[in-house]
Amino acid sequence: MMKTLLKNVPSERSDISEIIQFITRYINFVIDSSYSYDQLRTLSQLKPIIQALYKCPHSGLLFSTMWTCMEFRKTCYDEKSVEGARANAAEIVAIRLLRTYSQHDLMIHLTKIFSVNGDEIGDEKLTELSALDIAVIASAKHFLSSMAVRRIVNDIWFGNISFWGDIDVIGSRAQKAASIYRPTGDFWVGYSRLRVPRYKFAIETFNFVIVLGLYCVVLINKNNVKNTHLTPVEILLDVWFISFLHDEIGQIRDAGHTGLYTADVLNLFDVGMLVIFIVWIVLRVVGRNSIYYTELAFDVLSLEALFLIPRVFSALTLIPYYGALLTSLRQMIKDFVKFLVLISVLCAGFIFSFVILARNTFSFNKMVWMLIRIFYGSTYIGFDQMYEINPIFGPPLMLLFFFTSYLLLASSDPYINTLVQIRKHELGPRVSLQFCDFMSRSMLV
Repeated sequence: MMKTLLKNVPSERSDISEIIQFITRYINFVIDSSYSYDQLRTLSQLKPIIQALYKCPHSGLLFSTMWTCMEFRKTCYDEKSVEGARANAAEIVAIRLLRTYSQHDLMIHLTKIFSVNGDEIGDEKLTELSALDIAVIASAKHFLSSMAVRRIVNDIWFGNISFWGDIDVIGSRAQKAASIYRPTGDFWVGYSRLRVPRYKFAIETFNFVIVLGLYCVVLINKNNVKNTHLTPVEILLDVWFISFLHDEIGQIRDAGHTGLYTADVLNLFDVGMLVIFIVWIVLRVVGRNSIYYTELAFDVLSLEALFLIPRVFSALTLIPYYGALLTSLRQMIKDFVKFLVLISVLCAGFIFSFVILARNTFSFNKMVWMLIRIFYGSTYIGFDQMYEINPIFGPPLMLLFFFTSYLLLASSDPYINTLVQIRKHELGPRVSLQFCDFMSRSMLV
């Protein structure tokens, strides 16, 4: 059967969907158990397909293996499942293929955009992406942390690899393609260097500092709340936010896939900022003659600091330690949401029981808030009120709730393990940010 699968080896003229199907069928056949990543690295069944792809000169091999990895990872519920093992197998095949490319060829293969026939491979949303794009969406951390890929990303970050030519080319005629940057000394051509991720990130940080300054001035002047009309500083802040909203919409459109956009945690902060801004400006416009709505608008605007201040200091992610923390934050949030389901189920049972037992003593709202305070450490409240809740069932049920709350709050191992796994495959001081910045911010159409 294995020989039959290897008969139709893709050629240079093969369609990209044919290569994806070839890799998928082979991995589906040879990986039938939940192998660990270390076991897959020495698995002899992967050698035939690696040797077969060595002989194929097609430029979409890395794209195809990463796409296969992404498809398997989308359907796996756990890294230790069979689908997780298949995703890791596809990633290992891609890593082995890296050895066959020179630095220049690898740059082309990683950044080349492919148009995929979604009807043939089951996903018509992802149509024009590169191998690097797919690797980010698939969370292929082993592939992204390989030395060959890191060198390419470093070159992209520092602008040694350029995707656009002269700045005076008409937009409709401009074609995006990776090439080695060679300085010409022309002042006007230098403007195209503003698309370099490093420079673009610096400019964005400077813009956020300006927004923070305007934001502080607006809030300081809000004491004059009796004046419901927009002030000049507010108008300037609105203009800044509207331009930021326009830029963010362009980034979402250019990303081509929500998974690529949300790969950067900073983008989620940007979305939070824009949502609060939109609510604020609507309240200011609707309530321009109402003191109540004006006060409410400024109360909403005060929430902007939750996202704006961390966003201003996002430059700290260039430091290795903080960069690793930011990378782990996204996965930690995912783990917390999964963990929150268990907490909600258990707490719902306790809430229902306590509300029924205390039906003659405490109202529903008072009982719920009491349990929330107990859950977060105010156990003395439970000791004081457990006999009032119910003299028979109140004390044992409250002690059980204490034990459950402590057990859930003390279960921090998932978060520690997440950070350990992220740091194990840490991409270096800037690489995590480089991927997100390059993919979702600098690949402009």
